Amino acid sequence: MLRFTGKVVVITGARSGIGQATVLPFSRESAAVVLVGRTEKNFRKLCPS
Repeated sequence: MLRFTGKVVVITGARSGIGQATVLPFSRESAAVVLVGRTEKNFRKLCPS
């Protein structure tokens, strides 16, 4: 079982720097990850649908 199964993680500043660096490790541990940033356009590159 992964450490963050059933947990929600909110990451602010998720498009760059430390925020961006934490997105994948949490998602790999099965967390539901909520990304927060200033513009939606920037998130399309990080999380393409």
